[in-house]
Amino acid sequence: MGRHLIILQDNKLASAERRQIETYTIKGKVLDARTLQPINDALVYEVRNSKTTYVNSYGNFELNLPAKYESVAIGVKSVHYRDTLLVFRAAENEKKLLLYPKEKPPESISRQPELVEDVKLVQDLAPDDRRFKANYFDDYPKRMAQISLVPGISSNRDFNGITENKFSFDVLAGYAAGVSAVEIGGLVNIDRMFVKGFQLAGLGNIEGGKVEGVQIAGLWNNNRGRLKGVQLSGVGNVVRDEFKGVQVSGIHNYVHGQMRGYQLAGIHNYSRLDVSGGQFAGIINMTGGSMKTFQLSGIANYGENVGGVQFAGLCNIVEDTVGGGQMAGLFNYGREVNNFQLAGLYNISAEKVGGAQIAGLLNYGKKVNGSQLALFNIADTVSGSSFGFLSIIRKGRHSVELSADETGIVHFSIKTGAYGFYNIFRGGIRAGEPDTYDFGYGIGISSATRKKWNFHWELTVDQVLEKGILEAPNINARSHFLFYRNFTSKVRLFFGPVLVGHVSSWKNSETNEFLTDISFYPFYSYQFDETQVELWLGVTFGISFF
Repeated sequence: MGRHLIILQDNKLASAERRQIETYTIKGKVLDARTLQPINDALVYEVRNSKTTYVNSYGNFELNLPAKYESVAIGVKSVHYRDTLLVFRAAENEKKLLLYPKEKPPESISRQPELVEDVKLVQDLAPDDRRFKANYFDDYPKRMAQISLVPGISSNRDFNGITENKFSFDVLAGYAAGVSAVEIGGLVNIDRMFVKGFQLAGLGNIEGGKVEGVQIAGLWNNNRGRLKGVQLSGVGNVVRDEFKGVQVSGIHNYVHGQMRGYQLAGIHNYSRLDVSGGQFAGIINMTGGSMKTFQLSGIANYGENVGGVQFAGLCNIVEDTVGGGQMAGLFNYGREVNNFQLAGLYNISAEKVGGAQIAGLLNYGKKVNGSQLALFNIADTVSGSSFGFLSIIRKGRHSVELSADETGIVHFSIKTGAYGFYNIFRGGIRAGEPDTYDFGYGIGISSATRKKWNFHWELTVDQVLEKGILEAPNINARSHFLFYRNFTSKVRLFFGPVLVGHVSSWKNSETNEFLTDISFYPFYSYQFDETQVELWLGVTFGISFF
């Protein structure tokens, strides 16, 4: 039992006659040994001459061969059956060949997930019979070199798509199973299974399997499998599997699998999975997995997780965790930031900030274990400090205070921010002189708040309007050393000494006499040009709520 290939000699040709003509024809029929039914998907070829043909829907074939051979070696390949080779004398009229099914059922026979035959350009360039033939071969003959004009005109003839070449020179375009040394093409190089060595193409390189070496193309490199090496192109590089090496392109680089290496592009880099290396782009870098090293772009960077650092001219966005840092001209976003964010406008961390946030306008972090520095800071909790004009910390310090000092001015103050650093907004009126008042801003730091006694240091700067006149600077700068006594969680009394520096340019234009009388026994006084400077020691006491 088994499949039979019946080779029938043309009865019109005798052996002597065959030697007198240039070619002769072998006819035959491929049958299924179990059912004796025709097989309609078989490839028939003569090994030495590289002549091939396909059976028709009835299993019949015709193969034209040179007359000079006294014997012929006929091979048969089919997707569902084992490869079979038959050698017989050309003069013999009929031969039978037993074929056996493959051990694996057809549904379990795997193919490459990304075939070059699926590329439209390959379908346009490579003849159908060359592409179809490649599906029947698992072992590839090796040749020292191939010379091609186009895929249909090659020194390897019908077998160029299933031949491994050490060297390949393609005038316009070439088609091969693989290259193990050097391939140079005027326009396009196409290799179905692998490239190991060096490739150069005027337009592009297309590979269906693993690449180890260097690819250089005027426009693109398209690798359907893994790559270990370097890709250089004028427009774009594509690797649809794992990548280890360097990609450089004028416009974009794309990696579908894991990446270990570097991408440099004029516009865009994209890696679908994790990246251990770096990305440089003129406009944007993107990774769908974790970025372990860095991203540098002119406009934006995006990553699922970043263990390294992002640098962008405009913005950085990380969906999950920033293990390293972010630096951007406009803004940074990360769900959780372990180290730092630095932005010209604002930083946002939806969850935790373990390091520092520094921005020109705004920082937001839900839980800040480090520090914030910006004009405005917003957080739920801060264990470090938030430095800025206004910091709003939900679980921070919020209090209103009434206080009096040696100048006779009674102040109402609002203090808000973190316990480590808070902002002070205040205004006051001089007792008995309602036309003398001030308004100002300050900052403060404090010790632990759960003890009965706490120490605070504050610095306030107030513009004083005496007799309601605001014609020139008349400023009190006060350094407060305050002791707070907690009576309840909502009520505290405080007092302490103050070092005051007073600077005033308010004077009588006719007598040139300074008009301010807000000072309190100054121990230092100095006048120069249009300004008077005084120093004195004062005192502050008051009550704090909330």
